[in-house]
Amino acid sequence: MPKSTSLWLDTADTVATEPLARDATADVCVVGAGIAGLTTAYLLAREGRTVIVIDAGHVGHGQTAVTTAHLSYVIDDTFKEMLRLHGPDGARLARDSHARAIDRIETICNEEHIDCRFERLDGFLFLGRNGKVEELDEELEAARAANAKAHRMPDAGVLGFKSGPCIRFSNQAQFHPLQYLYGLAGALQRRGGQIYSNTRAVEATGNSEAQVKTLFSALEKQAEFVEKLRMALEKFGHDFSIIKAAERLEERYADLAASVAEKLKAMRK
Repeated sequence: MPKSTSLWLDTADTVATEPLARDATADVCVVGAGIAGLTTAYLLAREGRTVIVIDAGHVGHGQTAVTTAHLSYVIDDTFKEMLRLHGPDGARLARDSHARAIDRIETICNEEHIDCRFERLDGFLFLGRNGKVEELDEELEAARAANAKAHRMPDAGVLGFKSGPCIRFSNQAQFHPLQYLYGLAGALQRRGGQIYSNTRAVEATGNSEAQVKTLFSALEKQAEFVEKLRMALEKFGHDFSIIKAAERLEERYADLAASVAEKLKAMRK
């Protein structure tokens, strides 16, 4: 079966970083090096926090790599649904938060000189094959209740495509998501942020001594325990409790080793 390649992956270089192979400490550990994770890490670093970002794969190779690259405050679930679920205040909050996110991306592009072809443009919502004009009217009314800049149009005016009746939403945007993300990664690193690829988080605990355990650290501690038990068996092999501990560990470690081998095989594809 043919395998498709993301346009963004095919037109941008990869940010290569090493796996985290030791214990490390920072004010904040961010799990995931997609647009949400790196934006969070970058903003924290700007505030003077020390930040470590870990990702099971590579920077931007998850959902960010297969996005449509649209930056829009037009909610997928529709403004009509937002109004039904959360009322006018909730719908406005959703629109405002999305709009401010677009503004933030534009600001970061300008301040960090990230060349990712960011540009403002209009977005259009048009009917599907079996859609009814009344649906557009209802959505237009809901959008305006959420303070969205929306206008009814007879056609989107797109060359080579007849949309029919539609709603135009002003001041949306588009960009190259991976070029943006790689520029953001560089800006984070310039502020002292650390990014580690191929580092899978397996456990997180939150308290005054919050920790994120990675697959490597779990394996390392397991290996240390195996070595200590091996030495104990050599010295006290006649001890029944030590023999039973070794048998339990053998079963547990075999399962873990098989799981790790499967994950490594998948990562290498």
